[in-house]
Amino acid sequence: MTGRYRTGWILFLAISLGLGVCAGCQEQTSPILPDGTYEVFLKDLNLESQTILVDEMEFISIFELERIDELGLDPEEDFPSGFYLYNEAESWIEMPLEGDPHIEVVMWGEQIEAKWLTVEELKSHIEEYEAPYSILIQNGEIIEIFEMYVP
Repeated sequence: MTGRYRTGWILFLAISLGLGVCAGCQEQTSPILPDGTYEVFLKDLNLESQTILVDEMEFISIFELERIDELGLDPEEDFPSGFYLYNEAESWIEMPLEGDPHIEVVMWGEQIEAKWLTVEELKSHIEEYEAPYSILIQNGEIIEIFEMYVP
C-alpha cells in the first residue's frame, strides 16, 4: 500500500470510528414505561414540560405469603401495618403526563377522605407527602394517578 492510500485508509478509519463514538454521545433519555398500571413513588413534577419522575415499586400485602417467602421478609417485623413497600433499587424514569390526568389523593385530617387534584396541586402534594401511588399509562402518557391509602 502506498503512502497516499495508507493515509486515506487511516483517515477513513478515524472518521468512521469518530462517528461511531459520537453516535454514542447523544443524550440518553429514560425509557418510558409501557401502557399499563404501576405502583410507584413520585417526585419532581415539572409543570412546564408536563413530566414527572416515577420509581416503580411493589406493594406487598401481608396475605401474599409466597411473595413474602421469596423476598425473605418477616411477616411480624416487616408488616406492622399489614403491607410492605418493596423497592429493590431506585430507578427514576421521566414520564409525560396527559394534558388533564385524573388525580386522586388521600387527605389526612380529622376524617380521611379522597380528593381530586389538579396537576399544580399534585406538585405541592408530592413535595409535602411521600406516599405510594398507582398510575395508569395509556399511549405513553400518565392518564390517572391514585395515591394509595397506607395507614
